[in-house]
Amino acid sequence: MIIQHKMKNIFIKNKNVKLRVRIYSENKTETIILLHGGPGIPDKMEKIVSVLKTKYKIITFDQRGTGETICDNCDFSIMSYISDIENIINFFDIHNFHLFGYSWGGLYAQIYTNLKPEKINSLFLCSSLPATSNFFKKAEKEILIYNIKKSPNKVLLTLFFNSIFALLGSDKSYKKMFEIILKNYCKNDNNLEFNYDVLNNINAKSINKTRQNIIKYPQINKLYNPNFPILITYGDDDNIIKHQKYILSKYPTAKYQIIEKSGHCPWFQNANKFKQILIEFYNL
Repeated sequence: MIIQHKMKNIFIKNKNVKLRVRIYSENKTETIILLHGGPGIPDKMEKIVSVLKTKYKIITFDQRGTGETICDNCDFSIMSYISDIENIINFFDIHNFHLFGYSWGGLYAQIYTNLKPEKINSLFLCSSLPATSNFFKKAEKEILIYNIKKSPNKVLLTLFFNSIFALLGSDKSYKKMFEIILKNYCKNDNNLEFNYDVLNNINAKSINKTRQNIIKYPQINKLYNPNFPILITYGDDDNIIKHQKYILSKYPTAKYQIIEKSGHCPWFQNANKFKQILIEFYNL
């Protein structure tokens, strides 16, 4: 018998934002919400969805200012990001759920969990940015150094100039920047190809405004004794190696796993290993 895991594609309104939300396997009892990276870079996270939707109801959404989400004159405050998740779970009448965050989405997930721990059944932080405030700026510096080391000399000038115009609000410059960054993430994976089409919808305003608000946001409190499991994973060639100890100090009960032969994008770079991690953590 073939089991269907249909996807529903809808808009959910939150004040002047219309969030593009995708829900898979709606008939399942337990829910996992996936938070994509970025900010400002849309990602349906389909490779992860394909593994998890066999057992769980899966919700993904284009974050404000990103992808198909309509964001007319909206703000990018951290509390507005939190309210987006709240509106989604209220729409579907979800009281508790599992939360998965990747990269910036991992930081997003940390902030939400810190504010609403009573709603979390489990927390999975994949290649997560480590922290808000000044620690975020330090992580950005480490990412910059990583990409300088990985980039050929002839590419460095392109990276430098596009980074300037990106901060001034150029979508096109951010697209060129992230094409270089994604290639650096897969420097040793000659047979690995990203779908660069997702960068066509990159949003400079979303990136720049969100970044400003991450820096303004206070440090996230340590989570001492949560009543739910936490898993933190990084690739052995990730770009924020130095700050992994800091994030681990925030979650004393968390399990920590290094994914060999992987950088910042483990479900592409070591797909079999990452799938096994998902299967074990979510009891698939």
